Amino acid sequence: MAELNDNDDITLRVDAAGRLVPTATQSCDYQKRGELLENVCVWDFVAQTEKLRLKHKKRTTEDSDEEHQSAATEGKGVDDLDSPWTKDTILDYEGRFRPRIPFQSTHLEDATHVIKVHSFLNRRVPVPIGPALPKRSDPAFVEKHARLMLIFFKPWRHASDLRKVGQTWSAAYKEFLPNCTPEDLDRIENMQLLHECKDSRDAHYTERR
Repeated sequence: MAELNDNDDITLRVDAAGRLVPTATQSCDYQKRGELLENVCVWDFVAQTEKLRLKHKKRTTEDSDEEHQSAATEGKGVDDLDSPWTKDTILDYEGRFRPRIPFQSTHLEDATHVIKVHSFLNRRVPVPIGPALPKRSDPAFVEKHARLMLIFFKPWRHASDLRKVGQTWSAAYKEFLPNCTPEDLDRIENMQLLHECKDSRDAHYTERR
């Protein structure tokens, strides 16, 4: 087990009685996102949503960026409201009052948190943390690259949603690409271009030695 150092932060939440309150991971937040976010991939979920803690009892409404304001009948879910967005348009909705979507009932924080969808103008840039992204141009990493791109850009809830039984990752990725949005195709291409730039830099430094 790795030893903790002074820079490691550990956050624990407790209730009024001092009992530990379980919290969900970002992966769990994505997998148990509300139905209106069904068509949202991991990349867009990280870039354009935020988990908010409810101040009072759980309710599903809209809120503005300036303050939390109810724009719906308290107690109703988003699916019950005459909302100006759908599964296919929720990320593009630019209204002042931002969608607040409940988690599925099996989420650990379903009773205390909701998902706020930011406008496209306030979109953030996801930064993957961990090992270097696999290069698609390297035969040794073709399957790993395909798997990671599917995880990033194909909407899913369970690992089985990413590929068929017995299907290779590269075959599943090839099957998915025609359905990938132009924006996501650009992101995939930019990741490869970054690898190529680094390779060119390394080759340049090697030649100068």
